[in-house]
Amino acid sequence: LDDDQVEKQIKNRLDRFSPKAVILIDNRSIEYFKLYQRTLAKDAKIIPSISIMAIHVEKALNQLKNAKGIAYEIPIVTSLVNLRYIIKKPIKRIGIIHRSFLKGFIDKNQSYCQNEGFEISTVELPNVMINPKKQIRKSLNFLIRKKGVEALWMPNDNVLITNKLLRTAWIPYLNKYNIPVLVGVEILANPLVNFGTLAVIPDHDSLGSQTAQILYDLKENDWVFKDISVDPPISVMKILNFNKAKRNFQIKEESLYKIDKVIK
Repeated sequence: LDDDQVEKQIKNRLDRFSPKAVILIDNRSIEYFKLYQRTLAKDAKIIPSISIMAIHVEKALNQLKNAKGIAYEIPIVTSLVNLRYIIKKPIKRIGIIHRSFLKGFIDKNQSYCQNEGFEISTVELPNVMINPKKQIRKSLNFLIRKKGVEALWMPNDNVLITNKLLRTAWIPYLNKYNIPVLVGVEILANPLVNFGTLAVIPDHDSLGSQTAQILYDLKENDWVFKDISVDPPISVMKILNFNKAKRNFQIKEESLYKIDKVIK
């Protein structure tokens, strides 16, 4: 799709193929489909859509009609519990750096983490940052040196996590302190990146099956969603940066069977 012809291109494809439903993969696809829907007449039939593999689907689906989504974010406590399975050192105090738009998600997860004995310390940064490198370093200093956090949980935020910021802010600072970093994207747990210790992400095979089930249910309901809703992913995949974990922490090697993918 071309940015300046999105509505026309989508309309041409839908007119040509007459699909019963559309799968929207990633946030850009969702935004494109919104642009197309805005061109429709008020009484036009709305083709249902299912949004997957997008960041913060609940917010992304705002103003989309006849839609449903599957969340791509894994509950924070799920990542923390899986870390606890494989690291011998007790992990209790967790640090999180996030931008303001994620506050609702973080607050929602706080109580679940507390129920499992985790203490969460957060630093909320503005959605628009003037000097992200300086703000990230200052936040890390506060969480690690003043709050004494023992692990860091990273949100999926392509503003906070860029190649440049990884090289100039995150990695240089975190290399000074041996604390595990939990991430939500597999590439960040790759030893070549040398950043994440453990990645916990939706299992993509299960995600496909879950999407198919939604389609079956949608067909039974005459291709209309009763309301806009977002389902949690039904299964997760755990990916361990083995080299970093073994170098910096004591690993419960007998528990590695719980990990789906070990990268060396």
